[in-house]
Amino acid sequence: MRAFQRERQRGHALLFALFLMAAAGLGLFFLFSAGQITADKARVTNTADAAAYSGALWRARVLNYDAYSNRAIVANEIGIAQAMTLSSWVRYIKILAQNINQYTQYIPYIGQITSAIATAAEYASTYTDYAAKVAVPARDVYKQALAGSQEIMHASASIVGMKMVVDSVTQANDPAFRAAVVLSGDDFTSFTRRYTDNDRNRLARVVLDSRDGFTRDRPASPFPLPLSNTCWIGFGIPEFKKRGATSLASLDRWDAVDTHSAHLKYRRRWSCRSREVPLGWAGDDAAGSNDGGSSFARNDVIGGNFGNSAGTNGSAHSYANSEKEELNGYSGISVVRELDYPKLSNRDDPRTRFAVMVRTSATRTADKVNLNEGRMKLGDSLQAGSIASVSAAEVYFKRPEPALGGARADGKEELASLYNPYWQARLVAPTDAERAEALAWKSVN
Repeated sequence: MRAFQRERQRGHALLFALFLMAAAGLGLFFLFSAGQITADKARVTNTADAAAYSGALWRARVLNYDAYSNRAIVANEIGIAQAMTLSSWVRYIKILAQNINQYTQYIPYIGQITSAIATAAEYASTYTDYAAKVAVPARDVYKQALAGSQEIMHASASIVGMKMVVDSVTQANDPAFRAAVVLSGDDFTSFTRRYTDNDRNRLARVVLDSRDGFTRDRPASPFPLPLSNTCWIGFGIPEFKKRGATSLASLDRWDAVDTHSAHLKYRRRWSCRSREVPLGWAGDDAAGSNDGGSSFARNDVIGGNFGNSAGTNGSAHSYANSEKEELNGYSGISVVRELDYPKLSNRDDPRTRFAVMVRTSATRTADKVNLNEGRMKLGDSLQAGSIASVSAAEVYFKRPEPALGGARADGKEELASLYNPYWQARLVAPTDAERAEALAWKSVN
C-alpha cells in the first residue's frame, strides 16, 4: 500500500518543475529585453548628447571665425589708412623740403644740405606713393575675401549643414542610428545678420577708434617763440603750424591730409591782421564707386575734422586738395556679420540653441527577435519598436576666467559681440517644444 502511494506522488513534482521552468524562461526573456533596452537607451542618449554638442560647437566656431575675420578686416582697414598716412606725410615732407630749398639753395653750405634733403625726400615720396598704390587695392581685396568667407561659413552652419554634422557624429557612434535636427527654437539664422549700407557705421566706428595716434591726428607747432602771436610792434614773429590726419570722409572713402604753414601777424592801421604762408602740403584720396565727393570733406563720419587742417591752414589745405594723389582700388567699409541686436531676447547675454533627435533602428528585445512565442511574449511596449532621445546644447559668450589668463585689463565684464572670439558651447536641458517635436518625429519615422 505504501509503495502504490509513492508512485502516485511522483507526478506532482514534475508539474512544479514545469512551472519553475516557465517562470525562469520569462525571467530570462525579461532580463534579455531589459538589458537590450538599457544598453540602447544609454547608447542613443550618449549619441544624441554628442551630436547636439558637436553641432553647437561648430556654430560657436563659426561665430568665433566671424570675430577673427572682423578683426582682420579692421586691421586691413587700418593698414589702408596707415599706407595713405605714410604716403601723404612723406609727400608733404618732399614739398616742404623743396620749398625750403628754393630759398636756401644759393646759401653756401646750407644750400647743399637742403638740396640733398629735398632729393632724398623726393626718392622717399616716390617709393611710398608706389607702396600705397599697391597696398590699398591688395588689402581691399583681402578684406572683401574675408567678408565673403563669413557667408560661406554661415552656410555651413545652416540646417542643411548641421544635418551633415549630426549625421556624421551619429554614424560614427552607430551606423544603424538615425538622427534629425530639431527645428523648434533654432534661431541661428536670425542670430546674426550682414551689416550693409548705413549699418556699416558700426564697423566704421570700430576702425576709427582703432587708429594709432599718428594716423588719427598729427598736429605740431614747432619753434614756438614769445612774440609769434602778437603784432604790438607792427609785426610778429612767424608762427609755424603743422596740421594733418587720416580719416573716413564717408563710409566709402579715406582721406589723408598734411599741411604746414607759417602764420604772420602784422599791424594794418589800427587792427592786427594775420597772413598764412603755405610751406608744405599733401593729400591722398581713396574713394569707392559709391562716393561721389571730389574734395576733402570738412568732417569724417564720426565728427572728426582732419586735425582742423582746413580751419588752421586753409591755403595749404586747398593746395593739398588740388594736388592730392588718387589711390584706386578701394571699395569702402566692408559688409560684415554682426549680432542682430534688435532680435536678441537678451542683448547682454545672447544665446542660441541647437537640438537633435536620435533613434535606434530597432531595439533587439526578446519579442523583436522572436525568442518567445504566443503567451510567452512579454510585450515590450516600444513605440515603433525603437528608442529615441532628444538632446540640446546652446552657444553662449563668455570670456575665459582670470585664472586662465582671460581677465580684462580694466576689470570689466566682456559683453557679447562678433569682435572677440569667446563663443563656447555646452549641453542644456531640452525644452517641452523640442521634446514634443522629437516625439512626433519618432512616431512617423
